Amino acid sequence: MIDEFFFDNQAQTLVELWSEIENLLIQEICRRINKAAYLTETARFEVYKLEQANLLNERAVQIISQNTGLSQKRIRDIITNAGLSIVTQDEEIYRRAIAEGQLTVDPLPLDMSPTVQTALQSCIDNAEFGLSNLTNTRMMDAGNGMETLTKAARREYYNAVNRVFLETRMGIKSTPQAVREACIDLARRGVTITHWESGHTDTVEVAVRRNIKTSMAQTSGAMTLARMKDYKHDLVEVSSHWGARPSHFVWQGKIYSLTGSGGYENFYDATGYGTGAGLCGWNCRHRFYPYFPGIDPVYPEYDEEENRRHYEDTQKQRYYERQVRAAKRQKAALEGTGASDTDIKAANTKIRQKQKDLRDYLAEHTDLARDYSREQIYTTGGAVKGTSSRKYQKYIINTHKIH
Repeated sequence: MIDEFFFDNQAQTLVELWSEIENLLIQEICRRINKAAYLTETARFEVYKLEQANLLNERAVQIISQNTGLSQKRIRDIITNAGLSIVTQDEEIYRRAIAEGQLTVDPLPLDMSPTVQTALQSCIDNAEFGLSNLTNTRMMDAGNGMETLTKAARREYYNAVNRVFLETRMGIKSTPQAVREACIDLARRGVTITHWESGHTDTVEVAVRRNIKTSMAQTSGAMTLARMKDYKHDLVEVSSHWGARPSHFVWQGKIYSLTGSGGYENFYDATGYGTGAGLCGWNCRHRFYPYFPGIDPVYPEYDEEENRRHYEDTQKQRYYERQVRAAKRQKAALEGTGASDTDIKAANTKIRQKQKDLRDYLAEHTDLARDYSREQIYTTGGAVKGTSSRKYQKYIINTHKIH
C-alpha cells in the first residue's frame, strides 16, 4: 500500500537538484561580496556593485537555464509516476469489488481512459506552473504571485554587500569579519523567495519541496476522482497515519460520499478538498480511496492526543534538520569566499554539533526515524561533507570562473 512517505520519497530528486542550484547561487553571491568589500571609495564601490549585480544575474540565468529542462522532466516523471501508482492501486480495489458483485460498471482500461489522461496532463501542467518562478529567468515576477529566483539572488546580493560596506566604512567590523558574517548569515537563511500577497518567504528548498509534494497530493486526488467518474462510484475512505496534522486528524480514516448521500457526510464540505488547507492541499500526506464495504483499505484509528504529541515531536525534528542544513550551507558559503582553514574547521565543528543535537533528540524520541535526505545540501561536488554516506544522484552543473 502507498504510505504517507510516498510523496516525500518521490520528491527527493527534485529537491536535491534545486538545493544544488541554491547553493551555487549562494557561493556566487559570496564570491562577489568578497571582491566588492575591499573597495573603499563610495563611487567606485557603487559602480562595481552594479557591475557585479548584472554579472550575478547573468550567472543565475545561466545556472537556471542549464537545469530548466532537467527540472521540468523530473516534474513530469514524478507526477506521472505518482498519478499512475495511485490509480493502479485503486484499480485493484475496483477489480475486487467487481469480483464480489459490489460493482457492475467495467469502464475502459486505465491507459485508454480519457478522464484519467486528461486529469494527469492537467496535474503535470499545474506542477510545472507552480515552479515557474524558479525556472523563469526574466527579472519580472512570475505569474503566480512569487518572486523569481534571479530577482531574489540579486536582492540577497544587494542586501549583503551594502551591509558589508556600511559596517567596514563605520569601523564596526574589519573587512574579513564583515564578509564572513554576511556570508554565514546568507547561508544560514538560504536564498529566500517572497510571496508578494502574504509577505511570507521560503528558501528555495522549502518552496520546491512544498510545491512538488502538494502537486503530488493534488494529482492523487484528481486521478482518483477521474477514475471514480469512470466507475460511477460515490464513496471514498480517507487514509490515516500517525502524527497527522491536527487540523487533518478530524477526517482521517473516515468514509465520505462525493454527493453527500446515503447518510454519509459530503466529502468536499467535510475535508475541504480543493483548498490549500484541506485534504490533498499544502504538504498534505493523506490521500483517499474508493470505498467498498469489506474491501481494503481500512485504516487504524489513533488517539487524538497521542497523535498531536507525535506531530509536534516530528515538527521539532524538522527544526533540528533545518539547523544541520543551515550549518552545511554556511560551510559551502565560506568555501566560496576562500575562507581560512581555521574558519572551515570551525564550520565543520558546527555541523557535527548540529548533527549531535539531532541524534540526541532522536535518542529521546525512539518513535521517530532519522531521515538523512533532510540533512543534505548539494553542490556541484555532491553532498556537502559530513553528511550521510547514502549516495544520491548528483546533477552536475557547469561552473565558470567569476568575472
